[in-house]
Amino acid sequence: MSNQVSSLIDLYRQAIAATGRSLRQGWIAMIALVGFALLFVGVSQIAGSLGVAGGFLLGALNALLVGATLSLLEQSLGGARSLQLHDIQESLGCYFWEVIGVGFVLWLPVMALDMGTQANPYGQFLSSAALLLLFILLNPAPEVIYQVRHDSPLDVFKTSYEFVLENWIEWFLPFGLLILPVALSPSGLAQFVSLSSRLGRGAGLDFFQLLILPFTVLGGWFAYLGIPADAYWGVHTLRALENYPITGQPIGSCAPLVQALAMVKQAAAQTNATLGHLSCEKAQAIVGACQDILKGRLHDQFVVDVIQGVAGTSTNMNANEVIANRALERLGQDKGAYQFIHPINDVNQSQSTNDAYPTALRIATCLAIHDLLSAMSQLRLAFDEKAREFQSVLKIGRTQLQDAVPMTLGQEFSTYAVMMEEDESRLREAMTLIQEVNLGATAIGTGINTDVRYAPLVIERLKEVSGLPLMSAPNLIEATQDCGAFVQLSGVLKRIAVKLSKTCNDLRLLSSGPQAGLNEIRLPARAAGSSIMPGKVNPVIPEVVNQVAFEVIGNDITITMAAEAGQLQLNAFEPIMAHSLFKSIEHLEAACRTLTTHCVRGITRSERAHV
Repeated sequence: MSNQVSSLIDLYRQAIAATGRSLRQGWIAMIALVGFALLFVGVSQIAGSLGVAGGFLLGALNALLVGATLSLLEQSLGGARSLQLHDIQESLGCYFWEVIGVGFVLWLPVMALDMGTQANPYGQFLSSAALLLLFILLNPAPEVIYQVRHDSPLDVFKTSYEFVLENWIEWFLPFGLLILPVALSPSGLAQFVSLSSRLGRGAGLDFFQLLILPFTVLGGWFAYLGIPADAYWGVHTLRALENYPITGQPIGSCAPLVQALAMVKQAAAQTNATLGHLSCEKAQAIVGACQDILKGRLHDQFVVDVIQGVAGTSTNMNANEVIANRALERLGQDKGAYQFIHPINDVNQSQSTNDAYPTALRIATCLAIHDLLSAMSQLRLAFDEKAREFQSVLKIGRTQLQDAVPMTLGQEFSTYAVMMEEDESRLREAMTLIQEVNLGATAIGTGINTDVRYAPLVIERLKEVSGLPLMSAPNLIEATQDCGAFVQLSGVLKRIAVKLSKTCNDLRLLSSGPQAGLNEIRLPARAAGSSIMPGKVNPVIPEVVNQVAFEVIGNDITITMAAEAGQLQLNAFEPIMAHSLFKSIEHLEAACRTLTTHCVRGITRSERAHV
């Protein structure tokens, strides 16, 4: 056994050394292989639109390139002389008919296998397994063609099969090292089968497949390791996860932003379909995927960190991939089958991150503000109720913490209600500018690569989808680079935070004591006041609202600096603006609801206040 192992190692050592010499002597062949690959890829793009004729064209080109590759390999391994550029030209046409013959014979069982397994629920697995086994057994066929030179394709297969059986240890060991990751990796197997079915059936032996098989296998394996099999996101999202491990908070945690992205993609798909740039089938699948997201599904698939580089590109790509893969599922296709629906070409059609992301950000902001306005309204009503309840309760007014003139406790609480009402009005005013969007601007605001009819039509679609009174910005170039609306909105949020914090300061003072403080009102006891003084009732709810206010004021500074740092036709710092803005809105909303429910509604007057 040890002798067999040592002999095997020696064989591989000799093979590697011979390969190195061949590469040095036949570097021209390496150049030819790269050129052949580029040619094959280019023609594949053209052939895809030609139907059956394109298939025959691609098959013929495939056989031509495989035959030329075999000829160059033969000359290189022969080592009689170094290859020259003219050898590439002379290799074209070599072994052409041999490859065609082998390809035709191989094509028959592959087609029969596909037809026989279509109705079987395990058909795809059986077909894949059989195709993989067939590939292993017949893999020596190219070498047999140029070394043994059988006239009959069946003889080629027979010799290839005999070679595998006679040399199974030497053959299967290295080949198994390549195939094992495929067998263990669902995505690797899928890539292998997809490549074989898409490119190999034109001529059986596929040049492109022969060239990149090791990379396909390994790439599929690593992709499997990086991207879970059940994930709806793809490689662009994976890169973002690797690049931006900042906060650990995914964009999926911000439901309004995820929903807004779906609205933008839905409106774009509907508009492109109306203009004839996207098939109805694709548009319906994309719209269906967007509707799924709007219903609350797949939010966990939006995994990119909220703070990221490149002005929100990673967020946009995350959305494109999730929507594309969900749309593929709705069409009955596998995730990743982008030849049917592509994340960029279809889902992102007529868009750029520079208009899709800011538009989604503005829509999400409007959605979040509606919730904040609702919370502020409830707080204002709670203060109004207390103002009526305390309207006859006399107390002393104070200026600079010194006794001033008498007033009622109801008048004091009505002031807080009026302050909230004023801030609600300012917030609605700030929303007017937020509702101006730049969708249709694409890269910098010129609308490049879009139909001239697209911009106004997509805004109308977006208004229908969102239910918001959106309008296109008067100057899309200005709108793409200017973040002044976010600065203004942040300033209003800061105003709300400042006045809310002032109100909470008053509540803390009015409830201070009870012996040595003002003690004019009593706050609801929400927690133990002290670990050593259990009788205390601390103003815990006003204090938590104070802290939210401090945060919002800090967020305003961040948004201000990010808006100022914009350069030329784009502001690259909108992600941190979005993160800061949504934190301010969401935390203010939570603070208002907490203050209403756990504090204001439970406030009672103290005996020190007089009726």
